[in-house]
Amino acid sequence: MTDDAEQRYRTEITTTMNAVVRACHHVLMNHTYRAVWTPPDPNASPAELVSTARRDILNRLQYAITQAEAAARTIEADLRSRTRRRDE
Repeated sequence: MTDDAEQRYRTEITTTMNAVVRACHHVLMNHTYRAVWTPPDPNASPAELVSTARRDILNRLQYAITQAEAAARTIEADLRSRTRRRDE
């Protein structure tokens, strides 16, 4: 594998992992009190709590994780392809 390809992989992995970390940081800074989730409405119904949890936390984290997983799968597939071509 070329150094350029390795550097591209490192950059892609680092970038997507930083997005996950930033999403976690956003949740901690904007939707928790001392790292404990505090729903904005303490009298919210269970359905409203679920909706708030999805909107404020779960969707943001899930999106970042999905992007990181996609990048990892793409890199792994490319690495397998390169290995097969090299072995032929």
